[in-house]
Amino acid sequence: MSTPRYTDDEGEWVYAGDTISFSYGIPPVRVKAQIMNRSGTLWVLPDNRRYAECPLRALRGYVGAWWKEEG
Repeated sequence: MSTPRYTDDEGEWVYAGDTISFSYGIPPVRVKAQIMNRSGTLWVLPDNRRYAECPLRALRGYVGAWWKEEG
């Protein structure tokens, strides 16, 4: 079985253990989130429990663009 992966809006591969960022709302609110592998599916785990978890494949439908954080 291969390791699940997706590309961010700049074409960078994202794997479990990476950190991503995105924003939503007006005015924009920035959110950083960890990526976790759950039974072969990548999930977004926001750094603040105020935001819900979701599968990474569905994130663009909720917030539009997202990016992999460097370092």
